[in-house]
Amino acid sequence: MSRQHRNRLSLQTLEDRSVPAGMVSLSESTFLLEQFRTNLVSAIEGNVVGYAIGLREHSENFPLQNFENDNIAGGEARTSDDTPPGEGGLNMETWMRMETASVSKPITATAILHLLQTEFAESSNLAADIDEALNRKMVDYLPEDWNVEVDPKDLDDPANWNKGFIPQITIRDLLQHRSGLDKNHYTYEDVRNRVEAGIDGVWQDPDGYSSTNYSLLRVMLPYLWSEVDNRILDGELPNDQLPDYLKNHLVSDYPGASVNSLSPGQVTASLYKYYVRTFVLGPAGIANADTRTSGENSVLVFPYAGN
Repeated sequence: MSRQHRNRLSLQTLEDRSVPAGMVSLSESTFLLEQFRTNLVSAIEGNVVGYAIGLREHSENFPLQNFENDNIAGGEARTSDDTPPGEGGLNMETWMRMETASVSKPITATAILHLLQTEFAESSNLAADIDEALNRKMVDYLPEDWNVEVDPKDLDDPANWNKGFIPQITIRDLLQHRSGLDKNHYTYEDVRNRVEAGIDGVWQDPDGYSSTNYSLLRVMLPYLWSEVDNRILDGELPNDQLPDYLKNHLVSDYPGASVNSLSPGQVTASLYKYYVRTFVLGPAGIANADTRTSGENSVLVFPYAGN
């Protein structure tokens, strides 16, 4: 059955810009990857300092040997003000590493949803099961020695009210920034201290954007993963009881360190990285992603377009 499209030129989507405005009758999707690529570059070029684009069509991975041909870059990774005198800036290339900053949040959200999808892989009602699983309590997937439980009788004391909200927080609350936890807690110990202290009474925006939510999801991800015995994460079993492929990943992440000497924060961070690399970024054709940039000429993140 044909579809009817009536578009104003100013509202045309990127992939439809090659189609004249007005009434158009089409028998199939108008999306063309090459046209989308052209329009995307046209929209970005000259409006940002630098850019790199990777595109995939359907489920095919870009062949790594053709990486540079299948991806696009333009502009500068560093301007002349950000490189040694006389070097004149650094052109953007597709192979350069750059900080993803808060783009890591949708990546983490994808990893959490992928875990749940895997858990219910045999379900006849996948969407409903995942939706219900999002209501699971955060505290059920935090380290055993984090002091996050509250005796209901202690809630009679107003001094404990802020802590009383912690056991009510769900996975969904964290994903949607609805936990009420205040901003900018990143490290394992930092988020531990935050949840053990409870909701900050000064924080007046329970639906506010907070990096703390996703710092917690990073810690929780290994606890949600059926491949990982939670007793290892809680220190009840040594780290070398992890499956060999995960143990080997710890070794590569912390060369020279004894696997059993690694802290819970180091272990959860490494397992998070492995999962995201293997099940989220890898299938998207993004190879060798890491949790930190390297090299003196890594890509800078500029505060806004054109600067």
